[in-house]
Amino acid sequence: DVDEELFRRVCMLMQSRTQLYPDVAAWKYFFSDNLEYDPKGVRKFLQKQGVQSMLITLRARLDAPPFEEGPIEEAIHTVECENEIKEGKLNQPVRIAVTATTIGAGIYETMALLGKERSLARLDYAIENLCTKEEGE
Repeated sequence: DVDEELFRRVCMLMQSRTQLYPDVAAWKYFFSDNLEYDPKGVRKFLQKQGVQSMLITLRARLDAPPFEEGPIEEAIHTVECENEIKEGKLNQPVRIAVTATTIGAGIYETMALLGKERSLARLDYAIENLCTKEEGE
C-alpha cells in the first residue's frame, strides 16, 4: 500500500545500493514514519556535544524554500562552515535523524525525496528526543 510514483523514485535512487531483494526492507523509512532508530548510530552521531545545536540551526535554514537537493546541501555545508567542522561531518547526524539508519543513498537526495514536511518533522523528533541536551537547556 504505497504510492507507486514514490516507490518508482525510491527504486531509482536506491537501485545501485541494493544487492539482494530482501535489502528492499531497509527502504522502509521512505514509506513509514514508524522508525526504529539504530541505537549505536544515535550514540555515535547524535549524542555528541554540539550536534543538537547544529541540527537546530540546520532545521531553521531548511524551513525556507526551496526544499531541493542543492539548497539542502548548501544549508548543511553552511552549518558545517559556521561550526568550523569539515565538510561532510554533519551528513551522518542528519542521516540518523532523518532515516534512523547509518547507511543509504545520498542524504541530500534522500531528504528531497522524503519531502520537507517529513524531513523537518524527523529533525524535530531527533532534536527533542535523541540528541544529548546541551548545557543550560
